[in-house]
Amino acid sequence: MIDTIGIMKWKLFQKFKKKAAPNSRKGAASSRGRSPSRGRRPKAMPFWVKPLLGLSAVLGGIALTVFGLWYAFNAYYFKSTDLFVVKDNQSNVVIDTGKTLTPDLIKQILGITDGVNLFSIPINEKRAQLMERAPSIKEISISRMMPDKLKIVIIEREPIACVEVDGRVVDAEGVVFVRYTRTSGLPVITGSENIKKAKPGDKLNGMELAAVRLANSIFRPECKARFIAVDSSHPRYLMLTYPDSRRAKIAWQDMTKRNTKSERLMIKQYDDLVSAMNNDVGREFKMFDAQHPSRIFAKSANF
Repeated sequence: MIDTIGIMKWKLFQKFKKKAAPNSRKGAASSRGRSPSRGRRPKAMPFWVKPLLGLSAVLGGIALTVFGLWYAFNAYYFKSTDLFVVKDNQSNVVIDTGKTLTPDLIKQILGITDGVNLFSIPINEKRAQLMERAPSIKEISISRMMPDKLKIVIIEREPIACVEVDGRVVDAEGVVFVRYTRTSGLPVITGSENIKKAKPGDKLNGMELAAVRLANSIFRPECKARFIAVDSSHPRYLMLTYPDSRRAKIAWQDMTKRNTKSERLMIKQYDDLVSAMNNDVGREFKMFDAQHPSRIFAKSANF
Protein backbone atom coordinates (compact mmCIF):
# COMPACT_ATOMS: atom_id res chain seq x y z
CA MET A 1 0.00 0.00 0.00
CA ILE A 2 1.35 3.31 -1.01
CA ASP A 3 2.24 5.72 1.79
CA THR A 4 0.17 8.68 0.59
CA ILE A 5 0.91 10.80 3.62
CA GLY A 6 4.66 10.32 3.20
CA ILE A 7 4.53 11.33 -0.45
CA MET A 8 2.64 14.51 0.38
CA LYS A 9 5.15 15.38 3.09
CA TRP A 10 7.99 14.82 0.61
CA LYS A 11 6.43 17.12 -2.00
CA LEU A 12 5.84 19.86 0.58
CA PHE A 13 9.45 19.53 1.70
CA GLN A 14 10.70 19.90 -1.89
CA LYS A 15 8.59 23.04 -2.45
CA PHE A 16 9.82 24.63 0.79
CA LYS A 17 13.42 23.83 -0.14
CA LYS A 18 13.10 25.51 -3.52
CA LYS A 19 11.67 28.69 -1.96
CA ALA A 20 14.24 28.85 0.82
CA ALA A 21 17.29 28.28 -1.40
CA PRO A 22 17.44 31.82 -3.03
CA ASN A 23 16.89 33.54 0.31
CA SER A 24 19.63 31.55 1.89
CA ARG A 25 22.02 32.50 -0.89
CA LYS A 26 21.12 36.18 -0.45
CA GLY A 27 21.63 35.89 3.24
CA ALA A 28 24.96 34.27 2.69
CA ALA A 29 26.00 37.00 0.25
CA SER A 30 24.91 39.76 2.61
CA SER A 31 26.64 38.09 5.50
CA ARG A 32 29.81 37.91 3.43
CA GLY A 33 29.43 41.69 2.71
CA ARG A 34 29.02 42.50 6.39
CA SER A 35 31.67 40.24 7.70
CA PRO A 36 35.07 41.85 8.24
CA SER A 37 37.12 40.58 5.36
CA ARG A 38 40.83 40.60 4.89
CA GLY A 39 40.56 44.35 3.85
CA ARG A 40 40.33 46.05 0.49
CA ARG A 41 43.31 47.61 -1.22
CA PRO A 42 43.12 51.48 -1.09
CA LYS A 43 41.98 53.08 -4.33
CA ALA A 44 44.88 54.38 -6.39
CA MET A 45 45.32 58.17 -6.67
CA PRO A 46 44.49 59.61 -10.15
CA PHE A 47 47.60 60.08 -12.27
CA TRP A 48 47.09 63.84 -12.63
CA VAL A 49 46.90 64.64 -8.90
CA LYS A 50 50.63 64.39 -8.10
CA PRO A 51 51.75 66.83 -10.88
CA LEU A 52 49.04 69.25 -9.81
CA LEU A 53 50.17 69.14 -6.19
CA GLY A 54 53.74 69.71 -7.29
CA LEU A 55 52.79 72.69 -9.45
CA SER A 56 50.78 74.20 -6.59
CA ALA A 57 53.76 73.89 -4.29
CA VAL A 58 56.04 75.60 -6.84
CA LEU A 59 53.60 78.46 -7.44
CA GLY A 60 53.11 78.91 -3.70
CA GLY A 61 56.86 79.13 -3.23
CA ILE A 62 57.20 81.70 -6.01
CA ALA A 63 54.38 83.81 -4.54
CA LEU A 64 55.98 83.77 -1.10
CA THR A 65 59.35 84.72 -2.57
CA VAL A 66 57.91 87.64 -4.56
CA PHE A 67 55.95 88.87 -1.55
CA GLY A 68 59.05 88.67 0.62
CA LEU A 69 61.16 90.60 -1.88
CA TRP A 70 58.49 93.27 -2.31
CA TYR A 71 58.09 93.64 1.44
CA ALA A 72 61.84 94.04 1.87
CA PHE A 73 61.98 96.54 -1.00
CA ASN A 74 59.11 98.55 0.43
CA ALA A 75 60.51 98.46 3.97
CA TYR A 76 64.00 99.55 2.99
CA TYR A 77 64.16 101.36 -0.33
CA PHE A 78 61.01 103.46 -0.02
CA LYS A 79 62.35 104.90 3.22
CA SER A 80 65.96 105.08 2.23
CA THR A 81 67.67 108.46 2.36
CA ASP A 82 70.44 107.42 -0.02
CA LEU A 83 68.85 105.42 -2.85
CA PHE A 84 66.37 106.70 -5.46
CA VAL A 85 66.62 110.23 -4.09
CA VAL A 86 66.36 113.36 -6.27
CA LYS A 87 69.49 115.20 -5.17
CA ASP A 88 69.13 118.08 -7.64
CA ASN A 89 65.65 118.66 -9.11
CA GLN A 90 67.06 121.05 -11.72
CA SER A 91 69.13 118.36 -13.40
CA ASN A 92 67.46 115.14 -12.24
CA VAL A 93 63.91 116.09 -13.26
CA VAL A 94 63.26 116.29 -17.02
CA ILE A 95 60.03 118.12 -17.89
CA ASP A 96 58.57 118.70 -21.36
CA THR A 97 55.72 121.10 -20.60
CA GLY A 98 54.51 122.15 -24.03
CA LYS A 99 53.74 125.83 -24.62
CA THR A 100 52.22 127.42 -21.53
CA LEU A 101 52.91 125.45 -18.33
CA THR A 102 56.25 126.14 -16.65
CA PRO A 103 58.49 123.45 -15.12
CA ASP A 104 58.44 125.24 -11.75
CA LEU A 105 54.63 125.04 -11.64
CA ILE A 106 54.72 121.35 -12.46
CA LYS A 107 57.28 120.68 -9.71
CA GLN A 108 55.22 122.65 -7.21
CA ILE A 109 52.03 120.69 -7.95
CA LEU A 110 53.83 117.34 -7.87
CA GLY A 111 55.79 118.20 -4.73
CA ILE A 112 59.21 117.62 -6.28
CA THR A 113 62.03 119.09 -4.19
CA ASP A 114 65.66 118.26 -3.52
CA GLY A 115 65.97 115.16 -1.36
CA VAL A 116 62.58 113.66 -2.21
CA ASN A 117 62.47 109.88 -2.70
CA LEU A 118 61.13 108.87 -6.12
CA PHE A 119 58.91 106.20 -4.61
CA SER A 120 57.39 108.57 -2.09
CA ILE A 121 55.64 110.47 -4.91
CA PRO A 122 52.14 109.02 -5.59
CA ILE A 123 52.33 109.36 -9.36
CA ASN A 124 48.72 108.48 -10.24
CA GLU A 125 47.30 110.77 -7.57
CA LYS A 126 49.55 113.68 -8.55
CA ARG A 127 48.76 113.14 -12.22
CA ALA A 128 45.02 113.43 -11.51
CA GLN A 129 45.56 116.57 -9.42
CA LEU A 130 47.61 118.20 -12.16
CA MET A 131 45.01 117.49 -14.87
CA GLU A 132 42.25 118.82 -12.62
CA ARG A 133 44.10 122.05 -11.89
CA ALA A 134 45.15 122.57 -15.50
CA PRO A 135 42.33 121.73 -18.00
CA SER A 136 44.70 122.79 -20.79
CA ILE A 137 46.53 119.47 -20.31
CA LYS A 138 45.32 116.78 -22.67
CA GLU A 139 47.66 114.04 -21.53
CA ILE A 140 50.53 113.65 -19.07
CA SER A 141 52.98 110.84 -18.42
CA ILE A 142 55.23 110.59 -15.37
CA SER A 143 57.93 107.92 -15.25
CA ARG A 144 60.77 107.08 -12.88
CA MET A 145 64.21 106.67 -14.41
CA MET A 146 66.42 104.68 -12.05
CA PRO A 147 68.19 105.41 -9.92
CA ASP A 148 67.38 109.06 -9.23
CA LYS A 149 65.65 110.74 -12.19
CA LEU A 150 62.07 111.64 -13.05
CA LYS A 151 60.70 112.29 -16.55
CA ILE A 152 57.47 114.22 -17.13
CA VAL A 153 55.92 114.70 -20.58
CA ILE A 154 52.87 116.94 -20.96
CA ILE A 155 50.72 117.25 -24.09
CA GLU A 156 48.67 120.44 -24.05
CA ARG A 157 45.37 121.01 -25.80
CA GLU A 158 45.48 123.06 -29.00
CA PRO A 159 42.82 125.80 -29.27
CA ILE A 160 40.79 125.92 -32.48
CA ALA A 161 38.32 128.67 -31.49
CA CYS A 162 37.73 131.31 -28.83
CA VAL A 163 34.68 131.09 -26.56
CA GLU A 164 33.10 134.54 -26.10
CA VAL A 165 35.64 136.49 -24.00
CA ASP A 166 37.86 136.20 -20.89
CA GLY A 167 40.59 134.23 -22.62
CA ARG A 168 38.53 131.07 -22.87
CA VAL A 169 39.22 128.80 -25.82
CA VAL A 170 38.11 125.35 -26.92
CA ASP A 171 39.94 122.46 -28.57
CA ALA A 172 38.72 120.04 -31.25
CA GLU A 173 37.17 117.76 -28.58
CA GLY A 174 35.04 120.61 -27.23
CA VAL A 175 36.96 121.03 -23.95
CA VAL A 176 37.08 124.60 -22.65
CA PHE A 177 40.28 125.99 -21.13
CA VAL A 178 42.13 129.29 -20.80
CA ARG A 179 44.74 130.55 -23.22
CA TYR A 180 45.78 134.20 -23.44
CA THR A 181 48.46 133.85 -26.11
CA ARG A 182 48.58 132.49 -29.64
CA THR A 183 44.83 132.89 -30.18
CA SER A 184 44.81 135.60 -32.85
CA GLY A 185 43.07 134.51 -36.05
CA LEU A 186 40.89 131.92 -34.33
CA PRO A 187 37.13 132.11 -34.97
CA VAL A 188 34.88 133.07 -32.07
CA ILE A 189 31.96 130.90 -30.96
CA THR A 190 29.15 133.03 -29.54
CA GLY A 191 25.45 133.10 -28.85
CA SER A 192 24.17 130.37 -26.56
CA GLU A 193 23.79 130.42 -22.79
CA ASN A 194 25.92 127.29 -22.55
CA ILE A 195 28.76 129.15 -24.22
CA LYS A 196 28.44 132.10 -21.86
CA LYS A 197 28.44 129.87 -18.77
CA ALA A 198 31.17 127.47 -19.90
CA LYS A 199 34.03 127.19 -17.39
CA PRO A 200 37.54 125.80 -17.88
CA GLY A 201 37.28 122.02 -17.88
CA ASP A 202 33.70 121.95 -19.22
CA LYS A 203 32.97 120.04 -22.44
CA LEU A 204 30.61 121.52 -25.00
CA ASN A 205 27.89 119.50 -26.70
CA GLY A 206 24.83 119.93 -28.93
CA MET A 207 24.90 122.95 -31.27
CA GLU A 208 27.97 124.32 -29.46
CA LEU A 209 29.91 121.16 -30.32
CA ALA A 210 28.66 121.39 -33.92
CA ALA A 211 30.13 124.91 -34.03
CA VAL A 212 33.42 123.54 -32.65
CA ARG A 213 33.57 120.83 -35.31
CA LEU A 214 32.84 123.30 -38.10
CA ALA A 215 35.45 125.72 -36.76
CA ASN A 216 38.02 122.93 -36.71
CA SER A 217 37.23 121.96 -40.31
CA ILE A 218 38.13 125.37 -41.77
CA PHE A 219 41.81 124.74 -40.96
CA ARG A 220 41.92 122.01 -43.60
CA PRO A 221 44.51 122.82 -46.29
CA GLU A 222 41.86 122.44 -49.02
CA CYS A 223 39.41 124.81 -47.32
CA LYS A 224 39.09 128.02 -49.37
CA ALA A 225 37.39 130.36 -46.88
CA ARG A 226 37.44 130.86 -43.12
CA PHE A 227 34.76 132.57 -41.08
CA ILE A 228 35.61 134.75 -38.09
CA ALA A 229 32.57 134.03 -35.91
CA VAL A 230 29.87 131.38 -35.51
CA ASP A 231 26.65 131.91 -33.57
CA SER A 232 25.34 128.67 -32.02
CA SER A 233 22.24 130.11 -30.33
CA HIS A 234 19.72 128.81 -32.91
CA PRO A 235 18.54 125.20 -32.46
CA ARG A 236 18.42 124.38 -36.20
CA TYR A 237 21.38 126.11 -37.84
CA LEU A 238 24.66 127.94 -37.26
CA MET A 239 25.11 131.56 -38.32
CA LEU A 240 28.53 132.29 -39.83
CA THR A 241 30.18 135.70 -40.22
CA TYR A 242 33.06 136.29 -42.66
CA PRO A 243 35.81 138.96 -42.70
CA ASP A 244 34.04 140.85 -45.53
CA SER A 245 30.85 141.04 -43.39
CA ARG A 246 29.01 138.45 -45.43
CA ARG A 247 26.88 136.03 -43.43
CA ALA A 248 25.50 132.54 -43.98
CA LYS A 249 23.21 130.04 -42.32
CA ILE A 250 24.40 126.44 -42.45
CA ALA A 251 23.01 123.09 -41.32
CA TRP A 252 23.56 119.43 -42.17
CA GLN A 253 22.11 116.07 -41.25
CA ASP A 254 22.85 114.85 -37.69
CA MET A 255 24.79 118.04 -37.01
CA THR A 256 24.67 117.54 -33.23
CA LYS A 257 26.14 114.03 -33.51
CA ARG A 258 29.81 113.26 -33.79
CA ASN A 259 30.34 110.46 -36.28
CA THR A 260 31.95 109.84 -39.65
CA LYS A 261 28.76 110.38 -41.67
CA SER A 262 27.96 113.69 -39.98
CA GLU A 263 31.56 114.85 -40.46
CA ARG A 264 31.46 114.05 -44.18
CA LEU A 265 28.12 115.82 -44.69
CA MET A 266 29.34 118.87 -42.77
CA ILE A 267 32.47 119.27 -44.88
CA LYS A 268 30.55 118.82 -48.14
CA GLN A 269 27.89 121.35 -47.14
CA TYR A 270 30.47 123.92 -46.09
CA ASP A 271 32.57 123.48 -49.24
CA ASP A 272 29.42 123.86 -51.38
CA LEU A 273 28.61 127.07 -49.50
CA VAL A 274 32.09 128.49 -50.08
CA SER A 275 31.90 127.62 -53.78
CA ALA A 276 28.54 129.40 -54.08
CA MET A 277 29.85 132.47 -52.26
CA ASN A 278 32.95 132.75 -54.45
CA ASN A 279 31.45 132.22 -57.92
CA ASP A 280 30.61 135.13 -60.22
CA VAL A 281 26.98 135.31 -59.08
CA GLY A 282 27.61 134.75 -55.40
CA ARG A 283 30.10 137.60 -55.05
CA GLU A 284 27.24 140.08 -55.51
CA PHE A 285 25.31 138.86 -52.44
CA LYS A 286 25.84 139.38 -48.73
CA MET A 287 23.50 136.73 -47.29
CA PHE A 288 23.41 132.98 -47.92
CA ASP A 289 21.27 130.09 -46.78
CA ALA A 290 22.87 126.62 -46.74
CA GLN A 291 20.40 124.77 -44.55
CA HIS A 292 19.34 122.28 -47.24
CA PRO A 293 21.63 119.56 -48.64
CA SER A 294 23.29 120.51 -51.94
CA ARG A 295 21.16 123.67 -52.25
CA ILE A 296 22.56 127.11 -51.53
CA PHE A 297 20.37 130.20 -51.66
CA ALA A 298 21.71 133.73 -52.01
CA LYS A 299 19.75 136.68 -50.65
CA SER A 300 20.25 140.39 -50.99
CA ALA A 301 18.41 141.44 -47.79
CA ASN A 302 18.92 140.60 -44.13
CA PHE A 303 17.46 137.32 -42.96
